Amino acid sequence: MARTFNQLREAVAKTKKYADFKGRVSRRDFWTYAAVVLGITILGAIIQGIVGLGFMSLIGLALLVPNAAMTARRLQDTGKDGKLVWILFIPMSVLILFAFS
Repeated sequence: MARTFNQLREAVAKTKKYADFKGRVSRRDFWTYAAVVLGITILGAIIQGIVGLGFMSLIGLALLVPNAAMTARRLQDTGKDGKLVWILFIPMSVLILFAFS
C-alpha cells in the first residue's frame, strides 16, 4: 500500500514539471510519459471515432507544451541543447500552412 502511494506521489510531482524545459529526465520517466501519451492518443482516437468531433486536435494542443518540455529535457540528457526541440516545429508549421492554403 505504501509503495502505491509513493508511486502516485512521484507521478504527481512529475506532472508539476510539465512545462519545465530545464533539467533532466531519466530514460524510464521519458518512456513512461511516452506510454501514457500513447494511451491518451488511442483513447482520444476512439472517442473521436464515436463522437465525430475534432477531439484529436484538442488533445494535440493540450499535449503540445508537455511534449516539447519532455523532449527538451531528454535532449539535455543526451548532451544536446534543449532548444533543438523547436526545430521540430518547423515541419509542423509548414504542414499547417499547406493545409490551410
